[in-house]
Amino acid sequence: MERTASHDSLLDQARQESVRHARLIVAIVVVCVVALAITGFFDATRFIDGAPAIAQLASEMVPPDFSRFRHWLRPLLDTLAMSVAGTALAVLLSLPLALLAAPNTTPSPLLCRVVRTVLAAMRSVPEIILGVLFVAAVGFGALPGVLALALHSVGMVAKFYAEAIEHVDPKPLEAASAAGASRLQVITHAVLPQVL
Repeated sequence: MERTASHDSLLDQARQESVRHARLIVAIVVVCVVALAITGFFDATRFIDGAPAIAQLASEMVPPDFSRFRHWLRPLLDTLAMSVAGTALAVLLSLPLALLAAPNTTPSPLLCRVVRTVLAAMRSVPEIILGVLFVAAVGFGALPGVLALALHSVGMVAKFYAEAIEHVDPKPLEAASAAGASRLQVITHAVLPQVL
């Protein structure tokens, strides 16, 4: 079978595409290596100097010492309470934000964009940073942890809720609207039953 000009041009395009991909991969690898070099990853003496500290930490962890377990009970209870309270607060705050972030339930496309941006910002800030901010705001104790966990979790949970709301079957919503239901009634009778 003879090669035609169209075959040659297709092969040439494929070669050019392969070269572009190879250049992109090389550029990404170079950027990653430079970033590792800037952060000191290739400094072997730092790893060698840190080895005794890691060995000491490992020796203190293994085998575990349970002789002081009574001193752990209160902090464990506080941690569990913070997790439950933070999650409960996040679930309660996430539903209204999710309704505003879902395109099929938001009153305005602009509001949808703004809420989605706020949720992305909430997800991007680590809990430890939020915890430090809340310690400065409300003092020490379990409350800053609850608020930090709740705020960070709102960003994730509301995103999941919004995606679930966005993918509901539109026919019940249209039927409820055609029957004269208000926006709130459409949400409570057509959206939430599907999402739940």
